[in-house]
Formats: sequence, C-alpha cells, structure tokens
Amino acid sequence: MSEEPNAGPRPEGEPPSGPGAPEVPGLGGPKKGFAAVLGDIREILNNVYGIVTVIGALVASFAGGAAVGHVVTPTPTVAASPPTSPALSPTVAPSVTPTPSVTPPSTPPPSLPVTPSGTTGGQLLGSYTVKLPPGYKVPLGASPPKQSDFTPNSGGALFSNGHENFSGGDSKMLQATPGATPTYQGCAADTEFIGSQPIFAGAAFCYIEPGLMLGITVSSVVTTPAPFEVLNVTVWSN
Repeated sequence: MSEEPNAGPRPEGEPPSGPGAPEVPGLGGPKKGFAAVLGDIREILNNVYGIVTVIGALVASFAGGAAVGHVVTPTPTVAASPPTSPALSPTVAPSVTPTPSVTPPSTPPPSLPVTPSGTTGGQLLGSYTVKLPPGYKVPLGASPPKQSDFTPNSGGALFSNGHENFSGGDSKMLQATPGATPTYQGCAADTEFIGSQPIFAGAAFCYIEPGLMLGITVSSVVTTPAPFEVLNVTVWSN
C-alpha cells in the first residue's frame, strides 16, 4: 500500500479536504459548485422581493384604510338670506267726507183748480178724433161720440156751418193759438171767448162743457167726395 504524498502543511483554519475528510458543521456538507451558489442567491433575492412586495401591499392597505377612515365632512353651504326690508306701515288715505249733493228744488207744477164734483181740474180723461160733416152738430164729452149722436141741425152742441165756422150752441168757446195744440193750463187761463171759430186746417180752440175742458184742433178739411172736418179732441176734467 502506497502512501499519499505529503501535500504540505494546511493553512490555519482550513478544514481538511479530500476523501475521508470530516464534515464541518454549518457548511451544509461538501462544497457546492458555482452554479448552485448562484441558484441559492437567486432564491434568496426572490424571497426578499416577495417580502418587500408584501410589505408594500400592507403599507398601501394601511394608507388606504386611513384615507377611508378619515372622511372629510364638507362644510354645508348656507344660502345667504335676502336682506330684510323694514316693514312699511300702510299709508292711510285721509278720509274724505263726501259733499252731499244738493238737489235744487223742482218747480212745483201749477196748482190745478178743483171742480165742483171734487176732482182736480186738468186731469186727462181721454183723447179721440171726430169727423164732423158740414150742417151737422155733435155733443162732445169724455168719450168719442157715437153715430147716433150726430144730428143735422144747430143748437145745443158743436155745429159745423158748411166749412165756414163752428158754433158752440149752449157751450162756451175760447180762442187758442192757430197751429198749436191747446193745453189745459192755456184753456183754463184764457178769457178770449168767441161765438164761432173759422174752419181751416190748423185752427185751434177751447170748448167748455159742464165739468169738462176740451182742446180741439182741426187737422184737415176734406171737400170731396163727402166733405167733413177732422177734429182732434183732448178732454180734461174742469
């Protein structure tokens, strides 16, 4: 059996090597190659990167939770109220006392005479139209005469003397203004008594019967074929 050549003294602290050399605690067995060392380094770096990534995620999560927990309450915006105008006291209009209207006294109508029967003179009793033929007479009253009231002779009633004039018979006649319609006041105040009244269109006269005053106007005179005078008669109490 041959002996190994003496390799010379080992440096201090270097473990023995070679076959049969004891394992040194802490070195994990025999020495690794360079590629294995690089693999170990890469694994270590991967572990460090993973740790850093976890720490970053934790930091980000903590920062987000803090941001969520810290909620900023917005300050409510208060709408500015419009300026309050001072209350204005209502203006009281001065009361105006109305001036009472003064109605001038109306002129009272002229007093009417009272007839013997107790009725007031001048009360309108009616009006009508009469066609009086020449040579006939007819009594006049408050109502229109009937056909049987006409008689062909004079005396006692209004008589037409052939288109010439009227006579009153036993009744009184008073002159009135031609072309005007007689009124009771005018007839009652008139004193121009006449015995006859000329017949023409527009003639007017007053005719007095007991208790009656008649205003008569001649509206027309018809000569053909049968002559007659058209009389408009208004009757008042008297």
